[in-house]
Amino acid sequence: SDVSTWVEKLNAWAKSQVEEFIKDPAEGTNSKDRKGHGLMDYGVPNGNDGKSVIYESFLKDGNAAPLQPVLVTSLAASGISTVVSGHIPHGDCPTVIRTRLDEGAVTVVMADTSYSEMGHKSDWGVEADTSYSKMGHESDWGVDNRGGAVSEVIINRDGTAFVHGKLADGSEIEYDVPLSEKAAMDE
Repeated sequence: SDVSTWVEKLNAWAKSQVEEFIKDPAEGTNSKDRKGHGLMDYGVPNGNDGKSVIYESFLKDGNAAPLQPVLVTSLAASGISTVVSGHIPHGDCPTVIRTRLDEGAVTVVMADTSYSEMGHKSDWGVEADTSYSKMGHESDWGVDNRGGAVSEVIINRDGTAFVHGKLADGSEIEYDVPLSEKAAMDE
């Protein structure tokens, strides 16, 4: 089935979950018997048996990896050439993965530098995600080594993205990313 059909079904299901909750928000507790629990479960790490577009990773063994050919073919057939993902901390600047096949190309931009230094602000006012941060803190994700890393990704209508920010060592970054095949060829 195509992506449009999937999106329609996903949106209908999400709407039914919200309606179920609104009818009786007090029934159940903060568990699986709570009305609308399915939608809440869909939006948390490892929820919905790990099947969620909210917490998707394009990493393999901690490194960026090309997309599976079946995924590229399906997305390209539905006119999707760009996927922007967060919620998976990786590195100290956005990661770009471009996978090209005869059937089409898909560019992924993973832009999550959470676990960065507590309270760090960029020169343009963007604050690093401080929700779980302490330099050197060890967790299931590894050691917090992102320091004051903070980046902003701006998606432009012309099929490009503009990325700027600072790395953990204080170095400034600024670059354009062609997101579509056309934008890549125009470079």
